Amino acid sequence: MKSFSDALKDGSVKLRDYVERAAQTGALDDRLFAVDLSKADAVDAAEFFDRTELVKNLETLVRQVLRRVSQGSGNAVYLLDTVMGGGKSHTLVYLYLLFQKRPLANSRRELREILRDEELGGVPDAEVVVFDGMNADPSLPFEEQPNIARFFKDGGGKDDVARSIEAVGKPVVFLVDEVLAYLAKRKEMWVSDLAFIRTLAEAVADTANSVFVATVPSDTSNQEGYKRLVAAFKEIKRKAEPDSPAEPG
Repeated sequence: MKSFSDALKDGSVKLRDYVERAAQTGALDDRLFAVDLSKADAVDAAEFFDRTELVKNLETLVRQVLRRVSQGSGNAVYLLDTVMGGGKSHTLVYLYLLFQKRPLANSRRELREILRDEELGGVPDAEVVVFDGMNADPSLPFEEQPNIARFFKDGGGKDDVARSIEAVGKPVVFLVDEVLAYLAKRKEMWVSDLAFIRTLAEAVADTANSVFVATVPSDTSNQEGYKRLVAAFKEIKRKAEPDSPAEPG
């Protein structure tokens, strides 16, 4: 059987251009595919879209999120349940750029096809709120985190938070990454933080067309936290589904 190296040499397997260049310059390592949600603003969006294969799982999630934001239909809450390296952060960055770089997204052939199928003239206008648990301040409870606090300013109940979300005046897309990494740093306070995360997700589920997408690695050492998080999400009117995000292409 032909080896992968032989296939590369004889041209029967071809790498994407950016991988080929990295291999030739000795820069081919994990950093080439690394992506950090907290630094999504600094990402070259065009290059990111070029590097991302719109595989079935990612395409399905994109369609579902677009339906929710544009029509208020479908699930409002998603939990991307995956092993480490399963493309979870990559998926959230894709969603971030989808809404933050709408003109570019609207020009992409693969996204134009989705928009046409969904009978949308373009990616809907939405506000994106990011929480990156890996880089969050562990001294602050979840409801006081910089991007989150304004939704709890009028009270910590689900209805209070839902009203704060609706007051934005357009759909809000919450992208929550590395939840368990944040909870682990909160030590004995993590149970309270999990309760506020759940409140936010429940509030989103009660809005007209906002959406909440969170990631959690199933191979975490914090199995108690993992099980409680998954159980909490599954109770939110059964609107949270374990999903597998896309691998970066």
